[in-house]
Amino acid sequence: MKKKGIRLRMSFFFCTFAAAKVCMSFLLLILSVMTWTVKDKSTVSGEGSWPYDIEVSYRNSYQKGSVRTGDEAVLRLGHLEGITVQQVELSMRSNKSAGAGVISVQFDGAEVAHKEGTFAEWTGAYDADAFHTITMVNTPYADIDEIRIVVTGTTNSLYIESYTIYYANGGPHTLTLMQGGTEYDELTESAAGAGVILPVLPDTANWHFIGWSPVDIGTVTVKPYTIAARTRYYPGNHDVLWAVYTYLYEHDDAYVTDLQSGVYTYSSRENNITIAGVPVNGKMAFADLDVTDPDQQYYVEFNETLDSATIMHVPTGIYIGYEGIKLDTHADWWQVYHAEDVTAFYTVFETRTYILMPYIIKGTEEMYAGLFLTSDVSNSPTGLKAAREKDENYYTCNPEDPWGVPTIPVAMRTTVIPMGVYDLIIQDGKKMIRLKE
Repeated sequence: MKKKGIRLRMSFFFCTFAAAKVCMSFLLLILSVMTWTVKDKSTVSGEGSWPYDIEVSYRNSYQKGSVRTGDEAVLRLGHLEGITVQQVELSMRSNKSAGAGVISVQFDGAEVAHKEGTFAEWTGAYDADAFHTITMVNTPYADIDEIRIVVTGTTNSLYIESYTIYYANGGPHTLTLMQGGTEYDELTESAAGAGVILPVLPDTANWHFIGWSPVDIGTVTVKPYTIAARTRYYPGNHDVLWAVYTYLYEHDDAYVTDLQSGVYTYSSRENNITIAGVPVNGKMAFADLDVTDPDQQYYVEFNETLDSATIMHVPTGIYIGYEGIKLDTHADWWQVYHAEDVTAFYTVFETRTYILMPYIIKGTEEMYAGLFLTSDVSNSPTGLKAAREKDENYYTCNPEDPWGVPTIPVAMRTTVIPMGVYDLIIQDGKKMIRLKE
C-alpha cells in the first residue's frame, strides 16, 4: 500500500497542468454527497450536504418506495445552484421473482440517463431481501440547477430505498443588482456557497429604499416580498435582484403656530403622548401620537378671537367638556392659550386653572389624560398637530418612472361625523349639516 501511494503521488506530479486540473476536479467531485431516503409516499429525509437553498420534493402514486405496474415515483431536487453532478445512484430491490420498470434521470429538463428492463437484467438476479445499488449517471455534468429522477413500474414490483448524488459545488456565483432599468452592481461570491451581503441603496427624491425583490415590480399598493439589505444572500446561476422602493409622502407634521378651526391631534410636545377617545368617568385615555389614527382626531372650532374653542371627537361626534375638575361630554367652550407652537386648552374652577393634559401620573401606576392643576398655563407642554388620513402605500422597482401614483392633495380632507339622522360635514375647516340619505 505504501508503494502504491508513492506511485500515485509521482503520477500526479508528472501530470501536465491541464491533466492535473482534471484529476483535482475529480477528487473534488466525490467529496460532496447527499442521500435522500424514502420515508413515506410524499417524504424523503436527507443526509450529507447539499446546496444552501435546495428544494426537495418526492411523490409516489402508490406508497413509500413501492412501485407496481403503472405506478410512478418522482424525486425532484431544485435550486442546486449550478452544481457539477458526478454520479447518481438508486438503492433498490424487487419482488422475489419479478419486478421491472423504467428509470429516467433528467438534468434541467433534459434526460441524461435512461434504464428500462427487469431488476434481474440490471443487477443479475431478483432480490426481495437486500437493496442493490443501481448507478444511473457516472460522468460529470456541470452547471446543474434541477435533478428529476422518475421510476415507473411495468411489472410488479420495484422498491426504492434511497437516492444518492455525488457532486461538486458550482463555482462562485455572481448576483446582478438592478435599480429600475439600470444595472446597479454585480456581486460575486468569494467562494462557492459563501453568499454575498446585499447593500443599502440611497433614497431618491420621492422614494425610500426598503430592500430587494427577485422580480421586477411596476407600481403596487400591497407590499411585495422583499429581501432585507445588509443580509447574506446566496445566489444561484444568473440571479438578478431589483431594488424596491416605497413612496415618500411630504407632510408638515410640526405643531401648528397659526390657529384656525380644523381637525387636530392634541398632545405633549415633550414626548408626543396624545389624548385619545372620549371622557369616561371624568378621565380620558392617552396614546402615542399618530396623526392618522381616527381615535386621536378632534374637530377644534375656535371663536373669532381664537381665545376659546370647542373640542369634538371626530369618529363619534362626542364633545370633550368639563364639569368642575373632571372631564365630561358637554359641548363646553375651553379657554385657549396660544404662543408660537404652544396651544393649551384650560378651564378655571374656583379661581384655580386646570389644563387639559394628555397624560397625568397619579401615584406609581395610574396614568390618564385629564384636568391638571397649574399655576402658569404658559408653561404647558401641549400643542396641536393637523390630523390627516393614513397614506396609501405604493411600492415599485422603477422609481425613475413610476406609474399610478396620484398627486397628493394639499387641502384638508373632508370629514363626515354621524349625528343621529344627520351628518356633520367638515371640509377645509368649514361645517355643514346634511340629512342622511
